[in-house]
Amino acid sequence: MDVVGSVFSGPGRPGDFSWMIEQPEYADSLFVFNDNQEQFMSGSTEAGGGNAAIRPYRGTRAAGVPTGTLGGGGYPSLTPEVRAVVDAGLAEVGDTLARGGFRRLFYSDDGSGSLGTGIFRVGDDVRDYIVRGLRSFGTGRTASAVGDVVRKGGSEWRVVSIEGDRVVVENVQHGFTREWTLADLRLPEVDHDPYEGPLLGDEDY
Repeated sequence: MDVVGSVFSGPGRPGDFSWMIEQPEYADSLFVFNDNQEQFMSGSTEAGGGNAAIRPYRGTRAAGVPTGTLGGGGYPSLTPEVRAVVDAGLAEVGDTLARGGFRRLFYSDDGSGSLGTGIFRVGDDVRDYIVRGLRSFGTGRTASAVGDVVRKGGSEWRVVSIEGDRVVVENVQHGFTREWTLADLRLPEVDHDPYEGPLLGDEDY
């Protein structure tokens, strides 16, 4: 899968997700829009402003990642609370991709490699974190050494050991470990949910 940052340069052309999602040449693509926390958490599919105009396609051709709140504006920094909400958005992107049929993922790029935002003013660390998470869904990106960090379902996992096809990974946030195979580390296509692997820590999450 190709992960593509698309720069908005006007309506009715590449970069305008409302236009792109209707074009047959993008039928194989998932579009990620900038959502607000309230409508993301409520499961809203109501059209919004900016690239959230494609919210009605949520769960089929589109997925949203929160970048701020209606009451407080854009997230100014990547606090633990903000990270948890963003991770939930990235998890929804992964869930939508897992339904299959996608070969490309598009998100809004600001023209310099970070997330493009128009309605909210969003902190650089938040925008960069979202882009790193989206780019981790590109195919062929695998962990190859102890210490590598990969993202699955909105969570980050650090490789603890690799012995043949057996891989032990540690959840970066909670510290518990699981046993996967090397195939599980391919992003994002897996034949089964690697979270179902044996739990090696003391607690399940």
